[in-house]
Amino acid sequence: MSSFEQDNEKLTPKQNTLILALLSRPTIAEAAQDANVPDSTARRWLRLPHVQDAYKQAQQEVFDSAMLQLKMSTLYAVKQLQKEMLSLENDASVRVRAATVLLTKGVEQSQGVQLKQVLQETLARLDKEQA
Repeated sequence: MSSFEQDNEKLTPKQNTLILALLSRPTIAEAAQDANVPDSTARRWLRLPHVQDAYKQAQQEVFDSAMLQLKMSTLYAVKQLQKEMLSLENDASVRVRAATVLLTKGVEQSQGVQLKQVLQETLARLDKEQA
C-alpha cells in the first residue's frame, strides 16, 4: 500500500483505484474506464479536495521514484563514460569525447550546487531582513 493510500483514509477503494489508473493512463476517460467508474463520476471525484490531495501525493511519489531511478542510472552512466575514456581499445576521439562529457557535466553539477547555495543564503538573508 502506498503512502497516499495510507494517508488518505477518506478515499474509497474505487477512488484509490481511479488514482492508480490516473497515474498510468493519459486521459481521465481512460483511467475511469480502467477503474470501472463512469467518466462523470471520476471527474466529480477529482473536484473533491481529499481526492485532489491524494492524487497530488500519488503523483509526487511517482516523480520521487523516477528521480531516484535517474540518480541511480547516473552512477552507471558515469562509470561507463569512465570506462570508455580509459579504454585504450577505443579511438582517441571516443576517449576525448567521454572525457569531455564527464568534465562538462561535472562542471555543470558544481555550478548547480554553488547556485543552490547562493540562493539558500540569499533567501535566509531575506528572511532575516523581513523578521
